[in-house]
Amino acid sequence: TMSLRRGSGAAKALAAKIGIGGAAAKSEANQAQAELEAQSALGRGDCLLILRQANLHEYRHYQFGKTLVFLRNGVEAMLNNAVSSRMKAVLWFQKLARGRVARAAFATRQEELLAVRAAAEAARAKRAA
Repeated sequence: TMSLRRGSGAAKALAAKIGIGGAAAKSEANQAQAELEAQSALGRGDCLLILRQANLHEYRHYQFGKTLVFLRNGVEAMLNNAVSSRMKAVLWFQKLARGRVARAAFATRQEELLAVRAAAEAARAKRAA
């Protein structure tokens, strides 16, 4: 079993990594929001949000202790796989963005180099004339 300490920030970090958000029905969303607010009062809100988004059910996949969340066997691996798949998507996007920025910077440097060469050629031609 694995445990996440509530209030330590690990739950918020994991929520940010796996990108919490979903398309549930409004009545279910309202009910889930009310339950989440009730659990937040107990200090379980962030953990509960992560576990619900991962489609895990209390007593079947996890159980809250006084200060820890206890995960059943295999749940930790499932959460780690979700994090790694989201991280791969983020890294892919970052790779594309960095490549685009680098190509734009290279094109700007090439244009500047061409302008300097043209100016030098013009100066040389003026001196020769």
